[in-house]
Amino acid sequence: LDDPDLSHRIQLGIDKPSTHYHLTDKPNILRTLCIHHTLLSSKGQIDLLMEGQNEHGVLSLMKKYPECARVMLSNSTETLTAAAMIDLFHVEYSSCGSNNRQKEEASIIIFYDYLQDIEGKTTIISM
Repeated sequence: LDDPDLSHRIQLGIDKPSTHYHLTDKPNILRTLCIHHTLLSSKGQIDLLMEGQNEHGVLSLMKKYPECARVMLSNSTETLTAAAMIDLFHVEYSSCGSNNRQKEEASIIIFYDYLQDIEGKTTIISM
């Protein structure tokens, strides 16, 4: 396995030496290369993204409401407006008069203000 070309092919799941390929192998080779390029090369980043989403409870919400997730994550030319974003959520408040209710209402107002502030802008968020 000292040959870097051979070790690279093994990593891609191609186990035949390059001199033993035929034209009939082309679909399998292309499929393997596409899978590697689109999925396997990004797997570490995808795993980190999912871990972060899971840590903050977002992943379970995305699984529960896949249509909302699809709208937010799609490569659509449609602009995601503050109003459209607000429509994606349904807020369930604590009972009226409780301390939690006051905090929840204050938090949602801050969230709505934030959406209005960033609407139409490119925003970089760092954690």
